[in-house]
Amino acid sequence: MRLLAYAAMTVLGVGSTSVVTRHLGVSRFGQYTTVLSVTTLIATITDSGMTSVANREYALLDGEQRERTLRALLGLRIFLTVIGTALSIGFALTAHFDSALVWGMLVAGAATFPLIVIHTLAIPLTNDLRLGTLALVELIRQALWVAMLLGLSLLGAGVFPLLAAGLVANLLIVPAMISVTRGSGRGALRISLSGWRTLIGATFAFSVATATATVYLYGTQLITSLSTSHYQAGLFSVAFRVFVVVCTVPVLVGAATVPVLARAGRAGQGQLAYLLQRYLETSVIGGLGLALVMSACSKLIIDVVAGPRFHGASTVVAIQSFALIATFIASPCSYGLLSLNLYRRLLLANASALVVTVVSASLLATRFGATGAAVSSICGESTVAALMLAGLLRARPDCRPDWSFMGKMLLAALCAAPIALGPWLPSVPRAIAVIAVYSAVVLLTRALPGEVLQTLPLMRRGTSRS
Repeated sequence: MRLLAYAAMTVLGVGSTSVVTRHLGVSRFGQYTTVLSVTTLIATITDSGMTSVANREYALLDGEQRERTLRALLGLRIFLTVIGTALSIGFALTAHFDSALVWGMLVAGAATFPLIVIHTLAIPLTNDLRLGTLALVELIRQALWVAMLLGLSLLGAGVFPLLAAGLVANLLIVPAMISVTRGSGRGALRISLSGWRTLIGATFAFSVATATATVYLYGTQLITSLSTSHYQAGLFSVAFRVFVVVCTVPVLVGAATVPVLARAGRAGQGQLAYLLQRYLETSVIGGLGLALVMSACSKLIIDVVAGPRFHGASTVVAIQSFALIATFIASPCSYGLLSLNLYRRLLLANASALVVTVVSASLLATRFGATGAAVSSICGESTVAALMLAGLLRARPDCRPDWSFMGKMLLAALCAAPIALGPWLPSVPRAIAVIAVYSAVVLLTRALPGEVLQTLPLMRRGTSRS
């Protein structure tokens, strides 16, 4: 249900981005994306994985302990966001942004505060697996934001009003979030200064690991904007926005698994290993499929999202799409390491990816522009996926996908990749052919875990007959 809502949100986002890119042009859209990247970076660092840990702890605690955890989380995040917003303004001044962008950085940072309230109130909903309700609220928020972006673009607004639209949308959705929690999360709205020490102690290593991951993800965008021309930075900005949208899919799935994995770990390590294995296999299937489809229709994506002025970004999307394979592998590994409290291995993987990203982006983006930055994304994501997978399998070798599954995935890739990479078909028929061939191989070989197959009506009827 969350993925369907996110698909609708993505359609809305593509529509708004299509209008905004055409309205702002390459250079100003690069500035707009840079501001959003900085504020998103600050917001994620100030969260630093605390919400994920709070989700896990909330699933294992009861009564007043739950309320104390949520109040401490809200107070600590607001305090850290104040500091982070001040740092983002300092960055804007140091980078000699014009006054409109500096004010835009401020208003984009202010949009984080109502978002903190929304995310805190979402924890009880996630714990109760009320994911449909949560998805509906997220969809409404996206619709409000998109409506304002479209209206402002049609009115000829500049970068600052467009950035302010996010603040208004977040403020409007807070009352709806309070309403749907029906009292279960309202105690969290009381900011608590106590409990910070306990929360920081429980989340410090994981927070540092998560903050490092955020820096290496958005660092490529920042390095590209500072080391290349405005035109190349604009091309990469469009491709990067597409990449970030798709990267949210494994995050949504992972957030939904946190309470399930937490309870499975308490029930027994055998159950946890079983769930992690199925989770990893499903992620591999999704990541490989999305990478092939995005590569096949990269030109179509750019034509829809940005228009002919951004035509050069289609190659960037095609290259960067293959980083998704590693992204989808890293997600279940990271949540698995979280459930096992193996924070140091998370930190090692993310720190290594940060070093690889900074070095590769500095070298490749400076010399090759947007395409070099796309290759840098692959380097960073591959590093984090390899090290996280190694760390998880070292702790739980019984969650390793079996060789038959790997063979099925290799067969699916060999059948679909020539179509995705071949230039003889237009984008739309090529994407349809890739989806058809890849899905057919996955379903015929029964590579999907049985639990996923049972959610598909046709496969469920076939299973019941057998």
